[in-house]
Amino acid sequence: MLTLVHKDGSKEGFPYIVPDANQCGGCHVPESYKKDIQPLGPKVRHLNRDFEYADRSRNQLEYWSEQGLLTGDIAPDVLPRNALWPVARNGETQEHQARSYLDANCSHCHNTKGAGNTSGLFLTLDTPYDTSLGLCKRPIAAGRGSGNHHVAIKPGSGGESILLYRMNGKDPAVMMPELGRSLIHTEGVDLVRRWINDMTPEC
Repeated sequence: MLTLVHKDGSKEGFPYIVPDANQCGGCHVPESYKKDIQPLGPKVRHLNRDFEYADRSRNQLEYWSEQGLLTGDIAPDVLPRNALWPVARNGETQEHQARSYLDANCSHCHNTKGAGNTSGLFLTLDTPYDTSLGLCKRPIAAGRGSGNHHVAIKPGSGGESILLYRMNGKDPAVMMPELGRSLIHTEGVDLVRRWINDMTPEC
């Protein structure tokens, strides 16, 4: 059992089950047909942000470059980056925050080469704003995971969206991601719900 300490100081115990090597490969391979297991996080758009180091706050990419870990020109202002959350940078929208959240937490599988590519749902930050992002997209093989909803994202109605239903589930046959969590990330669910609810209804 592990203990999660919430921002308000309250504590919540939860079981964490360590996946086996085959299960790890379900997410930690950049291309589903290869067996090359890699970390999920080291992407420019995830790392292009300030981090509190021992001496001061620095942009991670600039700091890593100074330490000899990166080569080439490092220009954080022109490189891609995900929106900060829960407090956005100046000019970052709720949509950018929600899509950055999905990009960081879901797109390692839900991309054109990942394990979730057969679903046809792609959640990378550069996915076009259409059915490939889930807008009005009917499921291919969600089974019980659909929750009797009809589309992955129903603009204007998070409560009728399969994506949100699966994020908010704890049943192994329903929840996304399928492995690596025992809790519902309520703050993330709320962010994605607000984003969907604020869309113009179109399905």
